Amino acid sequence: MKVGNALLENLTYFYLDDGVVVFFEDDRRLFGLNSTAALIFLSMADGLSWEQIVQQLVDHFAIPIHRASQDVMALLDVLADKSISGCQEDRASPIFASSPLPFNQTADASFCYRLSQTQFHLQGDEELLNHWLIPVLHHLQEVDRGQLGQLIQVGRGEEERCWLRINHTLIGENYSPSHLLPLLHDSMIRTLCQTENIQFAFHAGVVNTSKGALMLAGPSGRGKTTLTAGLAAQGFPCLSDESALITETTHHVIPIPLKMNAKSGSWPILSAYYETQLAQARVYQLPDGRQVKYLSPLVAEQPYSSPLAAIMFPHYRAGATARMTPISRSLALHNLAMDGYYIRGNLNRHSVAEMVDWIRPLPCLELEYDSLADAIRLINNFFSNQDTHNGC
Repeated sequence: MKVGNALLENLTYFYLDDGVVVFFEDDRRLFGLNSTAALIFLSMADGLSWEQIVQQLVDHFAIPIHRASQDVMALLDVLADKSISGCQEDRASPIFASSPLPFNQTADASFCYRLSQTQFHLQGDEELLNHWLIPVLHHLQEVDRGQLGQLIQVGRGEEERCWLRINHTLIGENYSPSHLLPLLHDSMIRTLCQTENIQFAFHAGVVNTSKGALMLAGPSGRGKTTLTAGLAAQGFPCLSDESALITETTHHVIPIPLKMNAKSGSWPILSAYYETQLAQARVYQLPDGRQVKYLSPLVAEQPYSSPLAAIMFPHYRAGATARMTPISRSLALHNLAMDGYYIRGNLNRHSVAEMVDWIRPLPCLELEYDSLADAIRLINNFFSNQDTHNGC
């Protein structure tokens, strides 16, 4: 019995290491397959029967028939479901002005800053700006108020609940003052994706090393921001703690010199490096209710973009022995897709091919750690002992 013919329609696949990256063209989603799943998938594409595919797995991986059958069924379930996190595409949105807006001289309070190459005009309620926002933004470069820029407005509504607008479009409302800064940071980064020459953006921290930029990727709660802050305290210039913005053509990572957000679970770990800042920093609230404090890197932030040298997926786990393990690039791209990403323009087979070509030369690794010192030691050893252009 042949399997999966209908499931293989309207898709494109790309070889990457010993795996495969699959792109579904109907709903524009992609995911990576490891070596086992890739063998099953390619056997399906060749028209082999269920029995032949199972036998191939048994012969190739020396596994029992029941295990091989389970693997085939698992891939069929994934192909049928396609419940893979998609990307945020570059679609026309009223949030982002087609052209920068002028500065409003009549606002209660106003400040103008540059983030990367984009001007931001912050205006609105004086107490909200001076008490809750500007103390965490004042390190940014101030610019002439006569210049055009992206207009950010904050104010209060009924029952003193707060709202945020960008270019006169409402981004959020009914917030407490402590929620505004995380919302503002996220909105500024999303704006950079539109105003700068950005091709890809990923949920990741980025520090610079002697070989280039190191991307620390992964879902929230895995310890990537904690590790980014720890590396910054040990002399690694911090490019960003939350978002890796990759430029078109050069594929460099641009610096985003916003302060690092340290969630409450990381405060005890980071206290060895940031004790004074943590003691003095104001507590803010993320949309999901978690508490966060904003920290300044202990080394100067890098003012220029940097080529990417490696991608690492850190995972903090109490009691774990620190270890670094190479992973396939198809799995790395799958992980990046699962965590959410941005791509300029429409996601199609051409843009997926560009993403595959982008990640193909990059070493990709998983890093499990309990001690920040041990994790930093492994990262130092990696860049000291390995030529990062040779791959995993």
